[in-house]
Amino acid sequence: MKRLMHLFVLLMAGTVAAAGAETLQWKYDSSSDTYYVTGIVYCDTPADRSYEQMGIYVPAAYMNATLDGSGTYTCTVKSDGSKNGYTALTAPIVMPVNTAGYKAQSPPTGFTKNAASYTSKGFIYLFAGCRGKDASAPSAVTDLKSAVKYYRYLSAQGAVPGNTEQIYAFGHSGGGAQTAILGTCGNSALYDDYLSALGAKNDYRDDIAGAMCWCPITNLDLGSEGYEWNMGLTR
Repeated sequence: MKRLMHLFVLLMAGTVAAAGAETLQWKYDSSSDTYYVTGIVYCDTPADRSYEQMGIYVPAAYMNATLDGSGTYTCTVKSDGSKNGYTALTAPIVMPVNTAGYKAQSPPTGFTKNAASYTSKGFIYLFAGCRGKDASAPSAVTDLKSAVKYYRYLSAQGAVPGNTEQIYAFGHSGGGAQTAILGTCGNSALYDDYLSALGAKNDYRDDIAGAMCWCPITNLDLGSEGYEWNMGLTR
């Protein structure tokens, strides 16, 4: 009875639980020629389901798509598909971290125009929501690491394209700080207990290839001085 009730809760939530690639229902944006899927819960026991979801945005050239009766697409990876010199197997994956002041990052609920700037260049755009400072550190970085693990999990199933050895995160201000942490603490055992509590896919790595950390504010008390040091020279 408990298992049936748990299944009912997941269905009523209207999101894709961490149940495997077969649950992905893709949509298509014709203006950018991009397939995308949102509402992917990237851990089995989320602390805050409203944030711990992610969206994936993929150039259409990398996917074989079949339109379903519900208006969504069933997609498989087109390994020989190419875009701007990349293929479905070599395309880099980029992750935005928009957490100014260490605020939470809401996950996408549909197509985002920001993704088109990257998919048009042949990149894959991985937009993961994460908890903010109200949930205390290191919740945001833990969430982002869980999203990285889950993307590698989907990739191992052949459900998503991209080179998972070429994952790059980028952020500004508080997002730059958390991007720096994400980039330097790959596979750290210090996060094991936090990730296990979320039910993250711990059989998969969470290190990334690089981080672009714009004006990373690691101390809000000195934030104004930090901005002057980082940005003053460009004025």
